[in-house]
Amino acid sequence: LVSLLNTFGRYELSVINCDCQVQSVETFDDSNPFPVDDPASYDFRGGGGSDLNPAFEEIYKRGMEPSCVIVFTDGEILCPKGNPLNVPTLFILTADGNENLCDWGKKIKFNARRYGD
Repeated sequence: LVSLLNTFGRYELSVINCDCQVQSVETFDDSNPFPVDDPASYDFRGGGGSDLNPAFEEIYKRGMEPSCVIVFTDGEILCPKGNPLNVPTLFILTADGNENLCDWGKKIKFNARRYGD
């Protein structure tokens, strides 16, 4: 995530922490930046049971109009049938992640390493 943000100058980023339900929604931008200098300080929430449907429902409920969606996952997640927002979607999978999680979106595997290692 930090590498992606460092690629852009200005950005608006909404982070939806979701396992089988939405745990939190936070928006970051120039006036409230994501902690790129200390990403470990960000409190990612969730764990246990994975369903992407509540995250997409939250996007719709809040009237968000994302230009893209990036999902960090191990691929063991329930996905909506088809792309519900019809926007480019990238699934960033763990190195051993399940690439067959759904039949839409682009999938790449990420060789995870701890930030700063």
